[in-house]
Amino acid sequence: MILTAFALLLAACGGSETATPAATPEAVEAPAPAESEAPAEVQKTEVQAPKPAGPQQLEVYTYRVINSFPHGTTDFTQGLFVADGALYETTGRIGQSALIRHDILGDTAPARRALPADIFGEGAVAVGDRIISLTWRDGIGLIHDLETFEPEGTFPLEGEGWGLTSDGERLIVSNGTNRLAFLDPETYQPTGSLTVSANGKPVPRLNELEYIDGEVWANIWQTDVIVRINPETGIVSGFIDLSGLYADNRDPRDNVLNGIAWDPESERLFVTGKNWPQIHEIEVIPAE
Repeated sequence: MILTAFALLLAACGGSETATPAATPEAVEAPAPAESEAPAEVQKTEVQAPKPAGPQQLEVYTYRVINSFPHGTTDFTQGLFVADGALYETTGRIGQSALIRHDILGDTAPARRALPADIFGEGAVAVGDRIISLTWRDGIGLIHDLETFEPEGTFPLEGEGWGLTSDGERLIVSNGTNRLAFLDPETYQPTGSLTVSANGKPVPRLNELEYIDGEVWANIWQTDVIVRINPETGIVSGFIDLSGLYADNRDPRDNVLNGIAWDPESERLFVTGKNWPQIHEIEVIPAE
């Protein structure tokens, strides 16, 4: 039977709006964070995506591998991003969380810094000369120097932290549900939120995020699917099926796709997963 693109997307997200992921770290679907008390000068907005008049035609994409690079098989990838010509990574798990700079993009010196042993690291992004990263349930975000990895402070984080990216004007945060939150990149105060849907149905388990050419790309937790989201409406325009990228035997609960990095200067796209042996440079192409 031929499934529609939307049916494939629903299957990848668990099959229904109420599907519950397996109970492992990051696998429990988090409740949407409660609204925080923002300063009066910060106006928060809740965007309700308009529902399509009829069934939405989702674009379906696949991939072609261009290059593959070594990746630590004990690195539980939470975030992947490019800044200043280098590829950076954040990893998670208590006692194993770290910031990493890879040397696969050129002459950049590799570096690694462990996060505090009681911290469960999550997604990250570069803002100027800072690395802004999340923690899972620690209630804080972390600030490090981009070059030296020296800690520069923390900020309060409401609810769970999963994925993080930036559109150049605001931080965009996921928490494992179908909601994206927006934060001011200087004050870290909430400025709004957005629900993500396809054909009017919620798309849950949004995890690692990357901002690419005006879209938010998001891993769907415990799947080999990346969805492409309009950051103004929350509507999913299509999805990328990365099935087969890691074809060897792997733990379906832990060794999952989770890592998207886009280098706008070279227009190169990198993906990886938790404890995967490789980081892949891929080209996204329409599915036949």
